[in-house]
Amino acid sequence: MKRGPRIFLILVAFGAVALLGALSFPRDREPVYQGKNLSEWLGAYDLVYGDVSDQGAGTDAVRHLGTNALPCLVRWIVYEPTALGDRFRVVMWKIPIGPIRRLLLEGNGLSFAAVRGFRILGSNAAPAVPELARLISDPSRNVRRWRAMIALSGIGREGFPPLLAVLTNRAGGEFRAAECILELFRRGVDISPAVPTMLLLDREYRKSNVVNNVADPVYFVAVLAENPSFLIPALTNCLSHSNGDVRLEAVSTLAQSGAEARSAVPPLVHTFDDPEVRVREAATNAVRRIAPEVLEGIEQRQIHVEKSETNPSP
Repeated sequence: MKRGPRIFLILVAFGAVALLGALSFPRDREPVYQGKNLSEWLGAYDLVYGDVSDQGAGTDAVRHLGTNALPCLVRWIVYEPTALGDRFRVVMWKIPIGPIRRLLLEGNGLSFAAVRGFRILGSNAAPAVPELARLISDPSRNVRRWRAMIALSGIGREGFPPLLAVLTNRAGGEFRAAECILELFRRGVDISPAVPTMLLLDREYRKSNVVNNVADPVYFVAVLAENPSFLIPALTNCLSHSNGDVRLEAVSTLAQSGAEARSAVPPLVHTFDDPEVRVREAATNAVRRIAPEVLEGIEQRQIHVEKSETNPSP
């Protein structure tokens, strides 16, 4: 058989398999608003082609549907593309018949639409948090896991605990979880419990970049530094953390904050008694940088005490 017909038969066979898979994609009865169903309002198919029209109207419609949209959104977001599907994705895009191409790509389009739907609903999508938390706890499904993390970051404060669990468990996916937690931070959510692990992630990132000679060795804390009124107290709390690496990173970051970290000077002084030498030395250097007069006063008092002990009064 010549190469051309063989390739054609392979493509036909693949198309048949993909079509069967698309037909078997789970479909729920979608809620309808003003004559259009949920997927139409979310632009599920337009998202695949990179063109979403009437976004404002779609946003209003999804908000009107509210929690009635959640069963579909949860169902759609579990879509995970297969390795075979990824391999032939370019071929699928070239299928000239629009409805067939749209059907073959439906699962991918609906999963993107689901992410958008969660972000539109925000805190109103909180009832879906347990299911999304289950999805992000499964590291064997990377694509759906990532989309579920984005959805949780769109929900808001209620989405923080499961993202924090991924971050602190350090069993994979923590960098992506941290990025989603930063999105929550930008939206005003208190992410203080995430700061210790973010310090360690930046530490790993910095070491990796030093080895690879890459600039910009920090990322997460650099974003948090946009809000010193949050970062300084969060770092101060880290000074009493049980992990010495966290304490060291907190001290070093406070030192880099300069005068903005003056409120942290008293806790830093207490850190002079830290059980680890490296932390004590870093704390001394931090106070020297933030408030040198405080360190000079401590040193002068120490000198006076030593003189008094050496030459006691008669």
